[in-house]
Amino acid sequence: MRRILGLAVMGLGVMVLFLPIFFGEWIIALLGVFVIVAGVFQFVETLRSTDETISFLSYAAGIVTVLLGLILFISPNFVLSGLLIAVTLFFLIDGAIKIFGAFKLTGSERWWDLFNGVFAIALGLLLWFLVSANLGLAAIGIILGLRLLAQGWTMFFVPEKAAVDQILEPDSRYHPDTRLGLEPSDTIKEMQDPILQKEEIVTGQNIFWCVTLIIILFAIHLFRVNGEWSLLGLITPFSATVGDVALAFLIAIALLLPIRLLWRAASRPIERVAWNRFDHLHANAIEPTPVELAFKFWLERRMTFAIAINKIRSSLTYAFWRVLRIGLPLTAVIVAINSIWGFSWYFNSENWASAVWQEITKERVDVWRAAMTEDVEQDALAKGIAPDKIFAIEPEGVNDTGDFSFIVIGDTGEGDPSQMVLRDQIIAANNREDVKFLILSSDVIYPDGKMRDYEPNFYLPFKGFEKPLYAIPGNHDWFDANEGFNANFLERDAAIISLQARLSEDFADIVSANEHFEEITDEAQRLRDFYGIKNGRQRAPFFEMHTAGFSLVAVDTGILRRLDDKEKAWFDAALGRAGDNFKMVIIGHPLYAAGLQQSATDPDFNAIHEIMRRHNVDISMGGDTHDFEFYREYYTVEGNENQMLHFVNGGGGAYLSIGTTLAYPEDHATEDYAFYPRTDELNTKMATQTPLWKKPFLIWLNWFNGYPVTPETLSGVFDFNQAPYFQSFMEVKVERSQNKVRLLLYGVNGQLRWRDLQIGGQVKPADQSDDDFVKFVVPLR
Repeated sequence: MRRILGLAVMGLGVMVLFLPIFFGEWIIALLGVFVIVAGVFQFVETLRSTDETISFLSYAAGIVTVLLGLILFISPNFVLSGLLIAVTLFFLIDGAIKIFGAFKLTGSERWWDLFNGVFAIALGLLLWFLVSANLGLAAIGIILGLRLLAQGWTMFFVPEKAAVDQILEPDSRYHPDTRLGLEPSDTIKEMQDPILQKEEIVTGQNIFWCVTLIIILFAIHLFRVNGEWSLLGLITPFSATVGDVALAFLIAIALLLPIRLLWRAASRPIERVAWNRFDHLHANAIEPTPVELAFKFWLERRMTFAIAINKIRSSLTYAFWRVLRIGLPLTAVIVAINSIWGFSWYFNSENWASAVWQEITKERVDVWRAAMTEDVEQDALAKGIAPDKIFAIEPEGVNDTGDFSFIVIGDTGEGDPSQMVLRDQIIAANNREDVKFLILSSDVIYPDGKMRDYEPNFYLPFKGFEKPLYAIPGNHDWFDANEGFNANFLERDAAIISLQARLSEDFADIVSANEHFEEITDEAQRLRDFYGIKNGRQRAPFFEMHTAGFSLVAVDTGILRRLDDKEKAWFDAALGRAGDNFKMVIIGHPLYAAGLQQSATDPDFNAIHEIMRRHNVDISMGGDTHDFEFYREYYTVEGNENQMLHFVNGGGGAYLSIGTTLAYPEDHATEDYAFYPRTDELNTKMATQTPLWKKPFLIWLNWFNGYPVTPETLSGVFDFNQAPYFQSFMEVKVERSQNKVRLLLYGVNGQLRWRDLQIGGQVKPADQSDDDFVKFVVPLR
């Protein structure tokens, strides 16, 4: 069995080593899955060891390996930031553990472990050198691949000592837990023989019990997400079920088993005394008292556990199903009750599928969008539409004279109280005559943009808003290849063409059918008619609007914060068509957020930023980050000093992003900044409303700032659906009569005041007081 494990680990090592070389750094996140699997194999190998000192150390190394794989999958870039130190220390500590354990072994096993220890330390030093040499994430793949190869090589060639030892001691007079130090006795035999007879059928029972519960969990997920009976439709419930199984293993391996093993070690003296007492009762034919009978039951449970641990060491099949059975009951409880917590990211495996969808779709977005745009453009040209009008919008009531305003709101679509709490303010905006339309600036539907979620997460919350609605998709909307977004926000012909264009870029037989496209566009029209929502008035996931003195351009940045060549050319041309107008860009991801210039370390994102600078864009407003933030950027183009105002406007209903408020960097990117909510208000909310079972996350955040991840990464943990709420949106007022553009900030109870914001630099006008309403004023060209 050990040779099989060794071959498996070596195979994983080869994949981790070579995939980044042949496929590039984008594959690094998927390598996290292989590292997690290798960590699980390490657990199995550890459980098979009879040396408890080495087992404990190796067990800890296995936990670290799994955690490293999880972090690598969730956010590879963390490995290149502060986590690089932790990864290097992991290799050094892992090497030290192996060297320490080697001196407790004999023969070839000692030399193999000694070699592995020295090799791990060398890999740690080599990793630091390779990353310092700017090999980036590829260095992580190389080092992890070599480490797994060495580990697998050792597992393959070192003999299976633990398994042999088990075969050499079949006498049931010996207690299965040798560390008790008990002499063989008939008392032990009388208790152990019935247990061993039952154990003959336990493996089958474990398999039946686990498979039954897994099927039930799959059915729960399938019906809870309204899954479709198709390959893509089953991905979410399947991923959720795989997540349940993974969680069950994690609970068993990282929580329940360690607790049980530590308790067994700590209570062995009591167990030893109890066995001596029963030997005395047996030798003298004395009937046990009720208290002693209770101890006998306890001893039977302890012996059953010891036998199970020994079988885990000798049988991979038994180990898999036994460990799974340990973790599944608590996992089932979590699955059963998590729906009462409302929308939750980290505590609902159905939403973990979002990570799967992101990995599946992120590299395809540009290809899909380019194909959609090309086909829609050709159809529009054939209908006689002017090239510069194909992706233009013309909201009712907006013309070249007079004042007008519009609403911009981002990241709305969770469908829970944190979204609904803004509904009255949105309806109030609709009732103002000067408000002509509304733009959704990112993530219309959580968790994965599916058509099934549009009614509860979009149409119902916006019922009563009677002006036109436009949108650009966020990363979550692209998780279903933008199907739901296209069906609901594009004109019918453009929607069908876009859906078919995407289909032509994939494997048609396993994705969808044209009949399906007709069904979802028909359903979108039915919902529009019923709820009275005026959407479906654009031809692409991006658009432009030009009026006298003011131009608005909305651009889709997909999942990876970049544009395909087709959209990039359109974006450049649209800003060019704006001429000398005041220019405002709605962008899928903010260029500034969390006190930092987000485009500074991303060449593709920075290319968008440079286009905007070259065209002297006045205002950039993006969603994706779930709060309100403001930054004033000063820059120079061709010797001319310019400024661009940046707004993060993603507080429209999703869980609140806490990274900016709780961890605003001292070395921030701009002198002038503001954000909402204030740090003191958020700290008060978190201190008073965090439930007891989430307190460890709050302590982790307060003591270690969330390391090795960021406070922003932990935002999804603190998804509060109770007052006070800090959701927000903005109204943009184009006032030609006053030759200015005013931007107003609204919260759940109306317009926010300067005292509600945390401010740095010269943001609040000198003639304004803390009690005045927030308004950012920019001259209209």
